[in-house]
Amino acid sequence: MRLTLYISMMATLLMCGLAHAADAPQASHPIVPGFERFYATGELDDAALADGGELLLAELNCVACHAVDDATRARLNAKPAPDLTNVGTRLDRTAIRDMMLAPHTLKAGTTMPAMFAGDDGPKRIGMIVSFLASLSGAGADGERASSSAPSPGGSAERGRTVYHTVGCVACHDADRGTGDRAEALPTSVPIALAGRYDVSALAAFLRDPLAARPAGRMPATHLTAQEAADVAAYLHQRLENDTGEGPPHLGRMPAHVIAEGQRQFTERGCAACHTVTINGRRLASTRTAPSLATLQPEQRAGCMNAEATDGVPHYGLNDRQRAALTAAIVRLRDDNIKPLTLAQRVDRTMTQLNCYACHKRGDKGGVEAERAAYYTVTEPKAEALGPEGKLPPVLTMVGRKLTREALGAVLAGKADRVRPYMGVRMPAFGAAATAHLVDDFDKADVWDHPIQIDTSGGLRHQRERYGRSLIGVEGLNCVTCHGIKGKASLGVPAPDLTYVTHRLQPEYFKAMLLNPQALRPGTMMPPLFTGRKNADIEIEQLWTYLKEADQRPLPTGLLDRGTYELKPDATSGPIVFRTFMEGPKGEALTRAIAVGMPSKTHAAFDATRGAWVMAWRGAFIDAMGTWDDRFAPLAKPLGDDVRALPVGPTLARLTSGDAKWPGAWADRDVYRFGGYRVGKDGGVTMLYTVDGLSVEDTLHAASDGHGLRRTVKLSARGGEDAARDWWFRGYGHTAEPRRVSLTDGVETIEEVITW
Repeated sequence: MRLTLYISMMATLLMCGLAHAADAPQASHPIVPGFERFYATGELDDAALADGGELLLAELNCVACHAVDDATRARLNAKPAPDLTNVGTRLDRTAIRDMMLAPHTLKAGTTMPAMFAGDDGPKRIGMIVSFLASLSGAGADGERASSSAPSPGGSAERGRTVYHTVGCVACHDADRGTGDRAEALPTSVPIALAGRYDVSALAAFLRDPLAARPAGRMPATHLTAQEAADVAAYLHQRLENDTGEGPPHLGRMPAHVIAEGQRQFTERGCAACHTVTINGRRLASTRTAPSLATLQPEQRAGCMNAEATDGVPHYGLNDRQRAALTAAIVRLRDDNIKPLTLAQRVDRTMTQLNCYACHKRGDKGGVEAERAAYYTVTEPKAEALGPEGKLPPVLTMVGRKLTREALGAVLAGKADRVRPYMGVRMPAFGAAATAHLVDDFDKADVWDHPIQIDTSGGLRHQRERYGRSLIGVEGLNCVTCHGIKGKASLGVPAPDLTYVTHRLQPEYFKAMLLNPQALRPGTMMPPLFTGRKNADIEIEQLWTYLKEADQRPLPTGLLDRGTYELKPDATSGPIVFRTFMEGPKGEALTRAIAVGMPSKTHAAFDATRGAWVMAWRGAFIDAMGTWDDRFAPLAKPLGDDVRALPVGPTLARLTSGDAKWPGAWADRDVYRFGGYRVGKDGGVTMLYTVDGLSVEDTLHAASDGHGLRRTVKLSARGGEDAARDWWFRGYGHTAEPRRVSLTDGVETIEEVITW
């Protein structure tokens, strides 16, 4: 009795909704973008018409009800319908009801068929609505559950910008401001149902559409939480979200009503297309239908009928779609049907996923002219690239271009962006929908004539330093367009080269450099290697550098001095840095010790000579050659006021002060460097011995900050005898040799070095 009462109440309310729906505009045929673009108009031969029909069989998921053999199922790769396990968190009872009552009216162009044309349709719908609304916490009382993930507040104005920038308009209509369906492009996927979503649930769906729609026809566009909230707010505003007050509150739905709705869901065949998982078990459809091979599509009966029949899916097919489906069914039941070639398999998948909306492959696809204006750049300099900077890349022979790992990552949405200047984003279709494409592209796009390139890195010419030189401003100047390791190019932006060797196959890399126009007609990439005798070797050198780029310094032109500059400051005190340096006359100092002072007065000590060799002001030193690249040029002072100090050691054994000062230690003298120490007072002391004479050679910043104060402490256990015949020469402008004279075995000499 109670069940009858509930059914009667719901039927009355649903009939009101049905009457309202009848006043709406006429429903359109189902929109399958690939069919609309390539098969809906024009003259088609029998084979092309059947190809379009197979696409419809897959996208309308006909094989969910009509049984086929495994080969046909694999050939069609049918699109599963949305997962309804959590539908109660996205749509309220009213939206679910309206979509079931008149799907073609609520969402013109939908691929969901109408199933309830009979007099008892509203009753069945009412029970199914109660069941679906109860899923995932929506509650038996019919109230919509809130989204599990909190969403930030959205701005419709910002959302409109995001929607028209990141790539939504590749598949959906742009907002022309009128909301008139007549202005929609034939290839546009309808979005009307988005206005009926809970706004927070819509934002969650936009961030991860694959969770509810694993088929990948609605891919993820890598929206941030804020972007998703903004787009959700925009869609609600654009679609007006005028759903009325909905049905009166019916009170809590009894469990037996929900159970009856579940039974109707499986009995009417809803579970054949839609996934609903309860307690880990997917509901199975109990509805039966004839196998595809036994259908007689020429009779225009069943699903092909122009008129709706209760219990039979009614798609609202137009005449071209019926003709295409007929041709496909006839072809598929032919025992001599040939399997799809690799090229056909790739084409079928790209058409199903609507890849052709953005990408061109061969002579097919590419951005439609009406949508091209919405493909923009994110930085002004990229405007100079023209279409190449705005439109997604051509996929002709992409299997030759990308490695399997890179291609899989791109399709699954896990690859780093190499074109951040491009507004549109490569969406994530999910591994389930695209995993087979990796193998298909790889096998379909083989080279006709193999290209030889050695990427072992073991040959003598394959040294990264050569490639680094070529890529920089002193070589081929690739850095004018290409950035590396996140460092922007010097001019117009082109793809970042950091991951080239992980993304590109070596053969494609070489072919592209040798003749870019042959691989990508119209590209702005110049033929840099034309006429270069050593092109083969140089290309391998470039590859070697790019393969090691994450461990190597940036090329000249991109490398900022500040990237490796050591900067002494008052807090940290002086810096002592051991490195290879270029001496005052260009000689290599293999045991140089650079001392940087916070006062910006610095000096370098040659531990081989036992002498300070130069002093300078300003910036200290670049550590690149020591820390990052052993093949980098010798380090040089970064300051612009460098003074070369007198050549030779600061101590020498002479017969008199007038004798010639030696350029190095005499062979009979034994010099040993003993290291250095940094004092708490900011002084840096070099420690060394010469015969029995111990030396502590200390530098401080001069009190006026414009020079260096030097203190040399000499000591010897042998007293004056140990210092016999030793002379000292300072670095001051007027410094003259002076005899070493120890008192109690010690002498301290001071001077100020200025320049």
